[in-house]
This record gives sequence, structure tokens and C-alpha cells, in this order.
Amino acid sequence: MGCSAVELNERNQQATAQAEADIASTVESRLATQSADRPVLVSDAELDGDSLTLEWSYTRELSADESYRVLIAPDGFPLALLTTTQSTTTDISEYVESNPADAYNWQIEIVRLDDNDETAEQIANPSEVASFSVIGVESIDVTATLESIFAQATTDAETIDEQISATLTAVAEVTVEPEITADPESTAEVTSEADPPTIPTSAEVVVYGTVPIDSDSLNSITALAFDGDGNLLVSLRNGDLYRLLDNDGDNWADDVSLIFEDSEDDIGQVSGIFVEDDVLYIVSGEQLTQLIDDDNEGDYETITTLTDDLPDNQALLQANNSIIRDAGGRYFTADVNTGDILLILFGDD
Repeated sequence: MGCSAVELNERNQQATAQAEADIASTVESRLATQSADRPVLVSDAELDGDSLTLEWSYTRELSADESYRVLIAPDGFPLALLTTTQSTTTDISEYVESNPADAYNWQIEIVRLDDNDETAEQIANPSEVASFSVIGVESIDVTATLESIFAQATTDAETIDEQISATLTAVAEVTVEPEITADPESTAEVTSEADPPTIPTSAEVVVYGTVPIDSDSLNSITALAFDGDGNLLVSLRNGDLYRLLDNDGDNWADDVSLIFEDSEDDIGQVSGIFVEDDVLYIVSGEQLTQLIDDDNEGDYETITTLTDDLPDNQALLQANNSIIRDAGGRYFTADVNTGDILLILFGDD
């Protein structure tokens, strides 16, 4: 016969109750097993100063690769490893002498070591943490000790900070920033060691400006220089000088002006020019000539021959070539025929 609804409900309740009882029994049994598989601390809570030995027990003998780890610390400090042993006792006399305290905490672990005794694998539950005190041991104030340690560390840190600050201040007082000056005749940008100049890997040539030359008379451009305002000057072989201005900054000279015309042939074939302030020096054949812009309007009016002792021309070759000035104010030119580099010494008479 089939069961009624009431009977079926009663059977379900009985089955549920039995299942819950079985689960509870299993859990209790496992907890008991786990509780049993751990070391048990058997030392008294108070030890005699003449017999400082900790003792514990375990349910079985340890195998050759298993050991007990004894952890201990004064109350208030984290547990730390004291020793590893296969015995169920350990002497703590030296430890207590070095670490006197009101009370201590301790615990036992069971581990399996590898072949090199370097890696420990825990193979059972550790014991409970227990406390004990030692009769006749002068205790230390743990709180005061910790506060002293922290205070000393803080003082040390402040002292170090003060020393660093004083050192930086002293260094700053004796450190002189390097002064970077530029040659007034140079248009190159001054850079610091931290900003090295860029080395170009290619170049493009474009027309900046054009000056009129007479190719039929073998006239040609012979030298370039910059005046005191940074404007480009161009000399021709016949002694004429031009100034090129880029007024709108588009890299094209929109103003090409004749600033000196050697109509009286006072200069001759130019091979080098150099400008310092409003004074223009011209090398031409055996002659060194000085031009001065008296009215500061950009044209050169006064002509002075400084010397005519430079190397003479030889046939169509220009004997001397170029004129340059170094940072110390000395002027040099070159004898292209002999290879001599000539130093020009100026006089004031």
C-alpha cells in the first residue's frame, strides 16, 4: 500500500534528523582527530629559576626527517624560533638570562625538513600558545622598552635629517654656478653640458639672397662676414661690399644694399673681411684696410690703410686669404703660397 502524506512527511523528518546527527558526529570526530594530532604543552605556568626546561608531548614518535620547532618570546613580543629538536624538552636558561621578562609565551610546531634542512613543511597542527613565568627572574618593562626603542629610532632619524640638511646647505653655499658667456661675434646658440648640441646628419642648400656681379670682368664673391648687428656682409673681388637683410624672417634676404663701392680702386681684390663693432677690416693683396661707419647708418665712409706688408699677389693667385679673430682679440690671415699663418699686430700710432 502507498503511504499517506502524513506518514511520508514523518519519514522525511526522521531522515533529515538522522543526516544531521551523522554530520555532527563526523565533524566532532574530525575535530577530535585534529585536536589529538598536535603537540600538548605540559610545562607549568610557573617555572623555577633553577630548572628552566620546557616540556611537551605528542601522540607518536617523529620520523628521521621530522622535528619540533620551539617558538618563544617575552609577553608582548611576536613569537620567534628558539631551536629545532627531536626531543620533547628544551632548556631555556640562556634565553631567559638574555631576555628577562614578567612572562613568556611559547608554542611548538611539527615540521618536515628537506635534504638541506632549509625548507620546513608543517605536517601537523601547532600546539596552543601557552604562557609561563620564571621565579626569581628580574623582569623588564616591555612597554617602556618598546617606547625607548621607538624614541631612539625617532631621535636617530631626526639627527640624520639635520645632518643631511646641514650638508646640503654647506654645499649650496660654496657651489658657484658656471657663467656661460658668448662670443659677441658668434651667432651660434650657447648650450650647457646638459643640453648638448645636435649634430646634423644632412643638409639642404637654398638661395638666401643674390648680389650683382659682373662675370665678364671676372668679378666674384670672395668673403662673408657678420657686422655688429648680426647682418650678413658680402665682399666682391673688385672691393664692393653688400649687406643682406631678412626683414620678415622667411630665410630670404629681401633687402640687398651696396654699403661700400671701391670706385677709386683703393682696396683692390678682396680675399677676406672681418667686422668688429662698426669697424670693418679688409684683406686685399698685400694691403690690410680699415673701413669705419662714421654716422652709424650702415655705410662705410672712412678708409684707412693699416699695412701694405702682406704677401704680394702672384699672377692670378691671391697670396693671402681670409682674416679671423680669436677670443683674445688677435687677428690672423694666411699666406696661401708658403703655408705661413700670419699674426696681425695692430699699432695705435
